[in-house]
Amino acid sequence: MLAVAVMGCVQAQPRPIPLGTDTSRYGYIADGTKFGVQIGQSRSSAREAIQDNGFRFAGSVLCQDSSLESEIACLNGELFDVYDNHKGVGHETIFIQIEDDRAARIGWSFISFQLDF
Repeated sequence: MLAVAVMGCVQAQPRPIPLGTDTSRYGYIADGTKFGVQIGQSRSSAREAIQDNGFRFAGSVLCQDSSLESEIACLNGELFDVYDNHKGVGHETIFIQIEDDRAARIGWSFISFQLDF
């Protein structure tokens, strides 16, 4: 019974998430605005907007040094600022690709049920 309940909480996310995907639970965009961040906005302003939405800055990573390589098919050398927010048993992650100290792409993955060991 627990397995059925857990399966109902999990929304299958494609791997990699295609650029241009914009759903409430996951996505990856290269134009427009998401979470108060406009593509092209300065890195510092983007950080402030994300943190104003309750997310914590988790650090900056290169594509090849993270799980983003399989999650969004990013390329070696691409830099991302990563933000997270734990909600009960769920986990929300936002990652912003940084180019020339500006937000170039925004990705997100919201998991309703995640057990961290």
